[in-house]
Amino acid sequence: MTSTIMVTAIPGQTSEVCATGATRSTSAVMALRRSTLLEIAAEARPASVRHIYYRAVVAGLVEKRETGYRKVQRQLLALRRSGDLPFDWITDEGRRAHWPLVEDTPSSALTYLAATYRRDPWQEPGSPRVEIWCESESIAGVLMPLKIDYAVPIFPLKGQGSETFVWSAASSYAAGEQVVVLYAGDYDPAGLQIGAQLEGKLLEYGHRGLDLDFRRVAINHDQATRLQPLGTPPKQHHWVDYVGVRHEFVGQAIEAEAVAPKVLRNLFSTIIEEIALEAHGRDVFAESRVIENADRESLAALARGWGGAR
Repeated sequence: MTSTIMVTAIPGQTSEVCATGATRSTSAVMALRRSTLLEIAAEARPASVRHIYYRAVVAGLVEKRETGYRKVQRQLLALRRSGDLPFDWITDEGRRAHWPLVEDTPSSALTYLAATYRRDPWQEPGSPRVEIWCESESIAGVLMPLKIDYAVPIFPLKGQGSETFVWSAASSYAAGEQVVVLYAGDYDPAGLQIGAQLEGKLLEYGHRGLDLDFRRVAINHDQATRLQPLGTPPKQHHWVDYVGVRHEFVGQAIEAEAVAPKVLRNLFSTIIEEIALEAHGRDVFAESRVIENADRESLAALARGWGGAR
């Protein structure tokens, strides 16, 4: 599933040259950028600023360099402050508040539980443990709806990832458990090394006999080949895997954000559904939702009864 936003060229001059030699966008270009960014954000939501920047590059809206990114960044900020762009369309998983979990009464606690209760669709015997790992918080924000839809955890590494963070996850795997890790990261020497290092550490820190199925969902070699026009020169030309083998890198570096957010989510959701279907031969997610809705109604009735008893 792919999507393309067409941009109509503006006849005549599209920029002015300042006295310093820098270019300044005309009002017509600014208006086009504003309206098109709103279309991109509406289609991609939730998405990071960098994801929307790449969509803007594909649409021919800005140049593919840091100045283009800053133009998108400034315009998205202005659109949010003006009220034209909802704040929750832009993800920011790098900053979050930590609230205490408190309720006014037991009845309100039950009401909250009824509204937020999720039944685990992976609880049946034979279900594998499915996890999403990603190189950055930016990608985690884009994939966050999958945590809700499919009850899978998301682990953002924030670069190389701390040893303790990876060890903590791996040590929670049960002996002999089947674990499927779906990974998203940049296709460049650093990104390939991060993915390879992660796979090696999970195997090392997990129990012996761990059945680990590590899949690089994005960006993989085939995707990188197709996305070369959106690439940039790599900062280095080799990477080292977990056992110390050196690999040469050829081609342009491709950031994971180069994949459209909806396309990225569809890649992961398709694989997750296939894994569950292979394990059980039926749609366990649909079944779980039916049971979940009935359970929620029972919890809501309990909350109403508690309130009446008071």
